[in-house]
Order: sequence, then C-alpha cells, then structure tokens
Amino acid sequence: MAKDENGSELSLGDRMRRAAILCCHLTRNLAYFRVGHAVFPAAPEGDFLLTMIGNFIDIAVLDWCTLFGNHADLQHWKQLVPETGHGAFREALRKETGITKAAWETAWAEVKSYRDEFVAHLGSEHIMDVPNMEIPKKMVEFYYDYLRKEAPEVFFRGLPTSLADYHNVHREIAKTNYAKHLKEK
Repeated sequence: MAKDENGSELSLGDRMRRAAILCCHLTRNLAYFRVGHAVFPAAPEGDFLLTMIGNFIDIAVLDWCTLFGNHADLQHWKQLVPETGHGAFREALRKETGITKAAWETAWAEVKSYRDEFVAHLGSEHIMDVPNMEIPKKMVEFYYDYLRKEAPEVFFRGLPTSLADYHNVHREIAKTNYAKHLKEK
C-alpha cells in the first residue's frame, strides 16, 4: 500500500488525486510541447529552447507510462479501478473515445518504446520517433473523467474540471511565452 511522508497509508481518494495530478501534468506538458514543436520545429544543436521543448514531451511520456504503462505503478488505472471493473473501464474508454483495441495496443507500444529507448534509458535505436500522443491524450482525458466521477469532490479541489479545456488554456500560455522568446531573439 502507498504511504505518505509520515508512513501513513494513502487513502484511495489520495491515490486518485495523485493520478489526476499526473493527468494534469501530462496535459500541460503536451500542450507546451505541441505549440513549441510547431513554432520551433528545428533549432541549433544544443539550443536551450529545443531542449526545453523536448523535455515537455519526455515528461508527458513518463507520466503516460505511469498511468497506462506499468501495471504496478500506484497511479496506473488498474491500481485505481476495481479489478472487477477492468473490462468495463476498457470498454467504456474504447466506446467514448473511439479507440480500438488495436489502436490502444499500438499507442501503448509506441509510447513505451520511446520511453524505453530515449527517455528512461538510451537504447540501441538510432532514430528517435516521438510518438503521436493523440490517442494517449484521449485515454488520459477519459481516465481523468473517470477519477473525477469516482473520487469525492474534495480530492479535486484546485484541479480543472475538463482536461480538454485545461489543454487549450495551456496552449495559449505556451503561445504567449514562445512569442515573447521570438521577440527577444
């Protein structure tokens, strides 16, 4: 069981809040990456901005792997959805997002491969393909909505109601900040 800094066990609500926070971090970092990548698709080697933009996608990938990759992670959906509800969760996710089982498996493999080969370890691959994060984003939005429905509202104080809206807000924040950087150059 997960424990807090005092050694006390975390409640299910606390664990759900932590998973929701990861969903928010992923969404914000993905927004910053997408805008940055569109504005600055290439930069001089070693450029601070290119490194920063790359870090946004790397953190988003790590967060996604915590939520959907390693089944033993405390915020993985299988740790927070009762075992008897796993099938219903998968089915509802597929139905509400339009993600097929094959698309889920492909996205999982692409994100995990990127994580394993270029983020958590430096593997033997020579070409880095940043995964398309549209399916993972939809999965995270679904999971976040599930958490909001299942956990007491008190655990969501200060967190957004909608991850789609949160993503859009952070896209605008990114546009403003990247525009400032362009003016300073």
